[in-house]
Amino acid sequence: PSCMLGRALVRQQALHWLTMAASAHRSTDRFERALSSVDISSSPRVQLVYPARAADMSIGGTITASILEGTSVAVLDSSFNPPTCAHMHMLRTVAERFGASHRLLLLATQNADKPVVGASLVQRLQMMELLARAEVGESTLCGITAHPLFVDKAMALRRLYGDG
Repeated sequence: PSCMLGRALVRQQALHWLTMAASAHRSTDRFERALSSVDISSSPRVQLVYPARAADMSIGGTITASILEGTSVAVLDSSFNPPTCAHMHMLRTVAERFGASHRLLLLATQNADKPVVGASLVQRLQMMELLARAEVGESTLCGITAHPLFVDKAMALRRLYGDG
């Protein structure tokens, strides 16, 4: 009997890991599509990748007004190699201090001053999503841009959120 229970637990754990792997594969495809949608040769834009409903509503760098209308956003722009609880603490603190209704973890596909080394961009996006999912509600968003300069990111964020 204990051997049968052991085999059942092993099967259950194997199924769990297969489910997790399939989910990771789907997110890999989603993130690869998002990464290919931002281009340094195009005008600056931010592509939201999490939560899914925000990413799905993203159209050409803008989002339909229903999701972001009347919102304010605190942005943490980082390499996220890897994203950490310290990143979330900084973002949460700034959002609370300035009364921002949303928080955005923003990853640039290239940096102005250093190459992308370590974790791949897809892996970074997966880790960023895990951090955002751990937050209460859906007020933490994840986004990407191809533009490394702050002035370009500011322009892209203004297009995304408006002048508010």
